[in-house]
Amino acid sequence: MLYVDKQNVVFCDIFDGEVFLVSCGRCIKYAKLDETMFNDDINSHNEFTTLNIEFSHDVEICSIINTSERKHIQIVAKDMKRKVMIVVTWNLEENVEAAMFQVKIEDGTRPENYVVKGMNQKFNYFIN
Repeated sequence: MLYVDKQNVVFCDIFDGEVFLVSCGRCIKYAKLDETMFNDDINSHNEFTTLNIEFSHDVEICSIINTSERKHIQIVAKDMKRKVMIVVTWNLEENVEAAMFQVKIEDGTRPENYVVKGMNQKFNYFIN
């Protein structure tokens, strides 16, 4: 059985060349990337927005993938207590869920490895 042991691991990346996204455990924050982002002055626009999603303590975020749909990301997570893999497509512009996919997982499998980047479609693929 897998225990959620990655709560303090930080993930960060730049999506669409303009969105800076940071994830620590189950918390995801993002900000518009601009030239004033890392300035310490009072006029800098470096405010982060928290994703309006709340995962339970049993959920581990495995990866965050960009899509060809602008300002959309896909969050791949797994809930080992309920034995479910979750793929959430999130609209960063409106800070709302665009779509969600869940699938039951079997013991000893790593279903997060089955989500691959799509090249011709708007979103990514789940290969079972």
